[in-house]
Amino acid sequence: MKYAVIILSLLLTACEPQVKTDPPHVVAANYFDALYNDRSLEQAKALSTEHNQEMLDHFGTISTVGHYLYNMSFDSVEVRSERPTGIRYLGETDTVRIRVAFSGYFNGERVDELREVVVVRVEKEWRVDRLIDAPYQ
Repeated sequence: MKYAVIILSLLLTACEPQVKTDPPHVVAANYFDALYNDRSLEQAKALSTEHNQEMLDHFGTISTVGHYLYNMSFDSVEVRSERPTGIRYLGETDTVRIRVAFSGYFNGERVDELREVVVVRVEKEWRVDRLIDAPYQ
């Protein structure tokens, strides 16, 4: 009987649905895609830490976030991010630096940017916290 309970317990825990979370580089790319391509502050906030959500709320609109918070503006852009190298940001195990490349156009001119973003694990999911070289973060 004791063995039946143990086996039943193992089967039940093995059958629990596993929530698949995106890796940090995918979250970073999706965050900037939401801002610059989908032009959705709500989508970007869903991929943000509480700190970053407050910053987005403070600036209020997509155009002011892009222009003042990130100092980048695009009419259209392709966003690519690198996989993490295993180097943790400030030695924290749940915090990584991700390089994000932006290649697009603004007012008919080609714009290429490379930035580093800090992505933090919050309750088992990765969230964008801040751009490392952003002027107001």
